Amino acid sequence: LLDLDLATAALGSARAQLATSEGQVRETAARFTAQFPGIALPTATIELPVPTLSDSVVATMAAQVIDRSHEIGAAEQERLRRETLASRARLNRIPDPSFGVRLFRERSGEERGAGLVFSMPIGGGARRATADRAAAEASAALSDRMAVARDVAARSASDAAIVRGALAAWEGRRSALDSYVAATARSRRG
Repeated sequence: LLDLDLATAALGSARAQLATSEGQVRETAARFTAQFPGIALPTATIELPVPTLSDSVVATMAAQVIDRSHEIGAAEQERLRRETLASRARLNRIPDPSFGVRLFRERSGEERGAGLVFSMPIGGGARRATADRAAAEASAALSDRMAVARDVAARSASDAAIVRGALAAWEGRRSALDSYVAATARSRRG
């Protein structure tokens, strides 16, 4: 009687898990159908192949996440932009003389003239402050780029660990299923 009670309890637990899983399947199917009305869901159960990913493949995929990251690329472009602005602000502090010739006509051509133009802006405190601010912004952009790279690398490593754990769990569940099938066959024979 004790074995019968334990088996009945295990059967009830399995039925509850089955009902939960079927409910999740119906919910997922309803969402899928609502989002993609033109795609028909398969009516028969599809046997999924056993996933096989070696550690080297997972490591390669994790490295590709970092190499192909748009976040790192965007942060790098912002860093380059800020460095260019800082370089331009630094160069604006250097006097840059301009020479030119100016020709003019006034009073409908009655007066004509020519002149030489010389201009030499001399950088002062404002240009120094602008250059210092631009240099600080370039430094901050470099720090931001490094932080983004660290975040992407951390997420990539975390995702790789999740994949490895999920594969190990899949293998464990597959082994458990094989054991349940064998135990059921023995019980039927018994």
